[in-house]
Amino acid sequence: MHGELNPDCLGDALSWIGDTDLAERLDAAFTAESEAALRVRISPSVAERLDCLSGACRNRLVRAPEITRQTLFAPTLTPSQIDAFVDSAVQVESALIGVGLQPTAARWSALGDVMLADDGTFLWWPQITGANPISLDFGSPWAQRIDLSGRLEFCTVSRPALTDVEVHFIHGRLVGAMGELQQLSPVLPKFVSLCTRVLVLQIDPLNAYVASGSNGRFVGRSFIANPQRAEATTDCLAEAVVHEAIHGLMYCESLHRPWACGDAAVEVARVESPWTGRALPIRPFLEAACVWFGLVHLWALALRSERFERKAAHMRLMRSVRGFCRGSLVDRARPWWHEIRPDVLTAVDCLQARVVEALGDAT
Repeated sequence: MHGELNPDCLGDALSWIGDTDLAERLDAAFTAESEAALRVRISPSVAERLDCLSGACRNRLVRAPEITRQTLFAPTLTPSQIDAFVDSAVQVESALIGVGLQPTAARWSALGDVMLADDGTFLWWPQITGANPISLDFGSPWAQRIDLSGRLEFCTVSRPALTDVEVHFIHGRLVGAMGELQQLSPVLPKFVSLCTRVLVLQIDPLNAYVASGSNGRFVGRSFIANPQRAEATTDCLAEAVVHEAIHGLMYCESLHRPWACGDAAVEVARVESPWTGRALPIRPFLEAACVWFGLVHLWALALRSERFERKAAHMRLMRSVRGFCRGSLVDRARPWWHEIRPDVLTAVDCLQARVVEALGDAT
């Protein structure tokens, strides 16, 4: 997690034809650090109860973005509040393995995927299970306070809840999208599972379109806004989960070695994206190059396999490719080179070269 970003390793990881070694290494390092940081912040009694959990339940808790937000970044909660939050989450995980006392009040898991009711029963949202599971949260308290605009960490604006019919419809489409990714390459769903601790699904009443997002302080928490709409097709959802999983990988990689420092690290729009035309801060611009590289290879695989509707796959491939064909990406950030990690600049340049070379070979 602390070494240089190897461009060949990154490029291979995001081409979906090799393995998930990079994602596995970053995830293992992140999980170990998350648990160590958590133990520093909780009381001995809560730590003792944490130790009684199974390895799987403990991993669910220590990797949960609501936990890592408080332990790996400047906390927004007091020490006693963190202890109480973790203790509540431990009680849910304890109940999942059949130990602990019956709760005195309803409690949510730290992932927001299940509620332990005050009568001791569990209320699960539909989940993605199997070899590549993903925790899904359709409306926990943690989901409801996400700022879907991406500008803030939390919001207080109330949002309409998804109906049971909508929840099951969305779940079916997500399962279908993950199944199609599996058919393209077994690497894809495994990568998405590794880099997505929880996928949050919410209605955004302020916008009519389907959108996805993530936040670098909630590592591994992806969200899709308005997944109940007809526009949330299988190809749309497949792209969304891969897109945000790549961001999750980048958040892990840059945890201790930020991609930019000084003025370049300020989240102010500086560089025009050749994909969207919007001005982006330096870090999101560099991350976008990695995301679009992964999407180029996703939709190239889709076109060859014909697993998705051909017109939609072709449109998404062309949209992903175009930014790589509009001049040097790193040159757009030239005024800030001295404040950007050299290995990141090299990696982005190499990713672009790989796409351009592949396009040349295809003509």
